[in-house]
Amino acid sequence: MKLVFGLVVVILLSSCKKNIDETTNIKVYKFDNSTQCERTGIELAVMELELINAGIDVLCSQKGSDGLFRPAVCGAGTGRINVYTIHSSNINDAKDIGFFPVSELSEYQDSECN
Repeated sequence: MKLVFGLVVVILLSSCKKNIDETTNIKVYKFDNSTQCERTGIELAVMELELINAGIDVLCSQKGSDGLFRPAVCGAGTGRINVYTIHSSNINDAKDIGFFPVSELSEYQDSECN
């Protein structure tokens, strides 16, 4: 009986730890400066160096979109963004170098970062 109780406690604690870890991270973004009809835009790895050079650990990176519609015009912006998962304790440092929480984008559709 003690073994069963111990296993239940371990399972509950490990699930609580996962929830705590998820809430201590935040996704931030910066536009990749890509334009329509051109092969432009800042690559994920290149922009990630901005965060790393500022002393911010990047846990995951992914491409995304701000979710807004744009007219199809060559040379116009695409709305593509580079999204990075960082520790929430680094949010002010990230803002200082031009990154913002994706929660500020009203039309952003979040996806799991792999």
